[in-house]
Amino acid sequence: MKKGIFTLLLIAYHPAYSAPNDLLTNSGAVWAKLIEIFVVLGLILVFIFACAYLLKKTSLVNKQNRGLIKIITSFPLSQKEKLMIIQVGEKQLLLGVTAHSIQTLESFEQPIYLEDGTIKDDGFSDQLRKFLTKEGS
Repeated sequence: MKKGIFTLLLIAYHPAYSAPNDLLTNSGAVWAKLIEIFVVLGLILVFIFACAYLLKKTSLVNKQNRGLIKIITSFPLSQKEKLMIIQVGEKQLLLGVTAHSIQTLESFEQPIYLEDGTIKDDGFSDQLRKFLTKEGS
């Protein structure tokens, strides 16, 4: 019993245990450490977001419109259903896409969407323009 009390007294009066911690008594040092921690965490987050941005921009992750099949346009009908026009070679397809299936609704031999993204329209305005240019010649 005396040996246990003596050990406790030695521990209590040992300089490492009895001296107050400078970090806890100096509030400026505490704030400096906290600021340092938050700055480092902020730099880590900036690094993560920069890497994600670079991966997205360099197309290492998303190679959606490369190769033979290109998605020309997509029109959402609901959360799980949409219409898509895709191009395979020179042929364009109108697809109905749901959560469980993909169906070909129409196949276009002549592209309705041109390479620059404009719609090929042979409507009334184009026919009138052609007629007027023939009359004027």
